[in-house]
Amino acid sequence: QEAFDAAQTTLVKVITLEPNHSEAYNNLGNIANRLNQLSTAVNYYRQAIARRYQFPDAHFNLGMTLLKMGEFKEGWAECEWRWQRKDFTPIKCSQSQWQGEDIPHGNILVHTEQGAGDAIQFIRYLPLVAQKCQQVILCCPENLIRLFKTVPGISHIYTPEKMSGDIFAVYSPLMSLPHCFGTDLTNIPAQVPYLGEGLENPQLGAKLNKLITKTPKLKVGIVWGGSPTHANDRHRSSDLKDWLPLLQLKGVDFYSLQKGPQASQIAQLPPEVNLRDLSNYLGDYADTAIAISYLDLIISVDTSVAHLAGALGKPVWTLLSFHHDWRWLSEGENTPWYPTMRLFRQSQPRDWLSVMEIVTREL
Repeated sequence: QEAFDAAQTTLVKVITLEPNHSEAYNNLGNIANRLNQLSTAVNYYRQAIARRYQFPDAHFNLGMTLLKMGEFKEGWAECEWRWQRKDFTPIKCSQSQWQGEDIPHGNILVHTEQGAGDAIQFIRYLPLVAQKCQQVILCCPENLIRLFKTVPGISHIYTPEKMSGDIFAVYSPLMSLPHCFGTDLTNIPAQVPYLGEGLENPQLGAKLNKLITKTPKLKVGIVWGGSPTHANDRHRSSDLKDWLPLLQLKGVDFYSLQKGPQASQIAQLPPEVNLRDLSNYLGDYADTAIAISYLDLIISVDTSVAHLAGALGKPVWTLLSFHHDWRWLSEGENTPWYPTMRLFRQSQPRDWLSVMEIVTREL
């Protein structure tokens, strides 16, 4: 219900009555986190862990908060506790998890985890993994395979259903790779583009040549909603009506890259708004990458298309909710992960109006 004041009052009573109540400290940390009081959140998580060291949720929450503060070394290490949480399912195999060592005569299996945006962001590490082993084998969802075939250093790609357990010596979850390589703010592998080279779909190309007009107007692709299953989706996603000030700009052609149920909002736009819907032509992420190549700029909420545009080296403006994801750090217009990305942040919860005013003025 996000009744933070009432929750905080109750939790403070709990720890007054029971000073070793680790869950209460963890939840106080969660409240501070939601209010962007990151140092306070870290203090509460550390108190929770001091009272119960084997507390995966508190360790993981601490890790995510440290990452948001730019304290990567400890942050990555704490995030490794995620595999002991109930909402993370480790891969079932007899091999051990890779720790970053050289294995010149062995293969490494890397498997994606969490969302498509995470996969696109961290797939940049696979050329580095390839330097440490004989072959890199990737396990990922079907809708990413054609896109990830353009990443250098990957020998084989399988879906989870077709994966064989006897072809690799060690494995690594994709999002453990920054920990293996000791990534901090100074050494993020941020050369873009790191995927997408040579992508082709002649049928799609023929359709896009007709749909995307060759005029002097700026061609802008937009995405206003992320996956409805994401835990923070009600905050990170907007409504298309929030975009009306932007969509009414003259001299700009707008194209929707939105997929999923939110695409139906296009039918509710006023008739004078011209937004061309490309969703029916986008089968997988490779198709979306091809469509992005036809556009000048992508404007998106924090979802996989923003990551894809950044990975392709395309100019992209990413719109962030007040309580946003760890990877965008706590402040600033730029991100060390994507050199061509600009960040627009909410200054208060659910306030897309002021964000759109700034984006409209900048465009």
